[in-house]
Amino acid sequence: VADFTAKSFDQLFENVKSLPWEDYIGDKEAFPVKGFSIHSQLHSVPDCQRIVKKAVVTRLSDACGIRWFEETGVKYQIEFFILNDEATLMIDTSGLPLHKRGYRPEAGAAPIRETLAAAIAMTARVKEDTLLWDPFCGSGTIPIEAALLATNRAPGLGRSFAGEAFANLPAPLWAEAREAARGAIRTDSPFEAYASDIDEDILDLAYESALRAGVEEHINIFQADARRIKREDRRGTIACNPPYIPTADLDGLDASVRDFEPRMALDGGTDGLDFYRAIATLWQPALKPGGRILFEVGIGQSEAVAMLLRDAGYENICITRDTGKIDRVVEGMRPKEREHTDLLHDMKEEA
Repeated sequence: VADFTAKSFDQLFENVKSLPWEDYIGDKEAFPVKGFSIHSQLHSVPDCQRIVKKAVVTRLSDACGIRWFEETGVKYQIEFFILNDEATLMIDTSGLPLHKRGYRPEAGAAPIRETLAAAIAMTARVKEDTLLWDPFCGSGTIPIEAALLATNRAPGLGRSFAGEAFANLPAPLWAEAREAARGAIRTDSPFEAYASDIDEDILDLAYESALRAGVEEHINIFQADARRIKREDRRGTIACNPPYIPTADLDGLDASVRDFEPRMALDGGTDGLDFYRAIATLWQPALKPGGRILFEVGIGQSEAVAMLLRDAGYENICITRDTGKIDRVVEGMRPKEREHTDLLHDMKEEA
């Protein structure tokens, strides 16, 4: 809706009140307020919420000629974000978080969000002539997101949005956007992904999700132990989210994570690094000389994972932080002078 400087509550109130809220919100609509404040003088979020709400009510009261709003109609979620004393006022047109694509079951939450899986797929540089393999696929999120990218399928095509109920965003606009998105889908893409997991039961969920996402024909789903991957005589990329939670921490996880997937999908051993050790050694022949391996790591695991890569002979090891300044990705490179071997080389039976 607008951006402005807000170093005081008066400044916040006056700027919010000056906005044409009556162009968006009717006299019977609901308009709750929520937001965040980071590195700003107005650091109290509850106080900011009250000020923004009061300013919107004042503006609508003057415009509608009433003092009390029943708020029983369509919900217009007002959001504010204040960063370094600069405020942004928004109306949420999405509703449910955008990581909810519509192809996953409503109950529960998986350990990896669809948006993070999409970022992993993008980092892996999905290509039509390159096999993508997730040997810890769980409910199949990474291969599904990769297939969505490869086929140019809009990630929100199978979900609804809060803005569809807004009077100033008429239904034909949404219908036209969906039709354009459907027309952009590549139906002739040869892209293929492998989705395998040691737990055969979870693969039914992976197939159901792929079917709802419309990409089941691009994903080969099967049971396999990641430590016993067989050679594929083709170019490929491995992208996965292995178990990395220490055994002692499992019972303390949020129920939405702990109860959604089998324990084996979460349990990374005593220190959470069992599968990092296996991957660093057993999968090294899958890399070309100069090829890179990138791990997402849990909080406090980055230095240990970097040491594992160093001990396994990787070079140019670096640690990347996320936007919260938490170590999140550890990367290493296979030395260039090593002899090239086929992708997904026959692995030893044991880690």
